[in-house]
Amino acid sequence: IVNRVLFPYLRAALALVDAGADIAGLDTAVRRWGMPTGPCALLDEIGLDVSLSIFQSLTAALGERYRVSAAIESAVERGWLGRKSGCGLYVHSGEARPEVNPEWPRLGAARGVSIDERLVEERLIQPMAEEAGLFLAEEVVETADALDLASVLGMGFPAFRGGLATYAMN
Repeated sequence: IVNRVLFPYLRAALALVDAGADIAGLDTAVRRWGMPTGPCALLDEIGLDVSLSIFQSLTAALGERYRVSAAIESAVERGWLGRKSGCGLYVHSGEARPEVNPEWPRLGAARGVSIDERLVEERLIQPMAEEAGLFLAEEVVETADALDLASVLGMGFPAFRGGLATYAMN
């Protein structure tokens, strides 16, 4: 449940980065919205290689809506695996706070994107809500409450927003 709902969100974040969104600004806006970690920081924690593998598996099983941009493939080819390699969307150096990888924007189109709460909801949260709707329609989960519980406990969806199913139905 968590991967199938979380990865459209991560895919959307990478698409925004490819379009020129500021990595740190995107993460900050998402945390302000209520998520515990920004999507770029989360990708670095998961590992870009692991994330790419999950994207590829989901694409093979569920179709093109999971296909991710070539930027993550290029990053993995460069050895940018995230925190574990010291470099991904961020550069990680010991105990210091990670800094945005200055090389990353060169992989994308760098057109500049303004990030606000509306953008977070429309471009990042909406893909998760759509997947939640599919879950309920396909009866992958028995109830909306079960999906809410999985989203809050399994992926840190903000409980004050009621869980993903509740959010999607509002």
